[in-house]
Amino acid sequence: MSVNSKSIYHTKNLDHDYFEKQIVHPYESTKQFFKFLNKYKPLKNKKIIDLACGSGANLFYLKKNFDLKQCWGFDQNSYLIKTAKKFTKKKNIKSLSFKRQDIEDLNFRKNKDLRPDGVISIQTLSILNDYEKVIKFAKNLKPNFICVNSLFWQGDIDFKIAVNFLKKNNRKTVKINHYNIYSIKHYIKFLKKFGYKKISIKKFKTKKKLQTKNKNLMGSYSINLDGSSAIKSGPIILDWYFVLASK
Repeated sequence: MSVNSKSIYHTKNLDHDYFEKQIVHPYESTKQFFKFLNKYKPLKNKKIIDLACGSGANLFYLKKNFDLKQCWGFDQNSYLIKTAKKFTKKKNIKSLSFKRQDIEDLNFRKNKDLRPDGVISIQTLSILNDYEKVIKFAKNLKPNFICVNSLFWQGDIDFKIAVNFLKKNNRKTVKINHYNIYSIKHYIKFLKKFGYKKISIKKFKTKKKLQTKNKNLMGSYSINLDGSSAIKSGPIILDWYFVLASK
């Protein structure tokens, strides 16, 4: 998987504080995601792989709050993997390992010890060009379930949304991010092709009022939409969904 040199996820553009802050202060969405997953798939003694694990914040929270047997984190960014390994060693966290890995590489051959009960991916699918390769990668790991947190909606349309951060004095693009929104119906149909036919869905909602310093920039904040609370970033409504697919 090639990473655009202007992507905010390219090593030279990484917001280090953003990733490291999550380790100390997990997001509300992370907490709710694992609460949702544990409801349908009790996590005690489970073995989990996190695809696009970043600096490991989600797995650190998972290991701290649930009695898992083993966890692995895969990410393509070597800096983030080094950060995750460093924190794991510092805190002496057992049964947790990280690997630099392209999660769209369908030629990947897992070793015999890599036998996950489940594969997770949190807020990742929407920043990729498409989800199909990642889901194929996940199913090749032969888990019993795949659970994601991503931007979805109910219609028969996929939205490919590229956010170009411009220079103040001209339209030259400095950085790029993506907020792709996928048809949840078609995503589920794709999962069912591989035998993942038991589906559980929850739309993420938070009672906490999210705030941002500047609404003309990207950054999540709460709004009232048709009488209900919603999350917005820049001009984009962020409908995050938890989707669990099991065999």
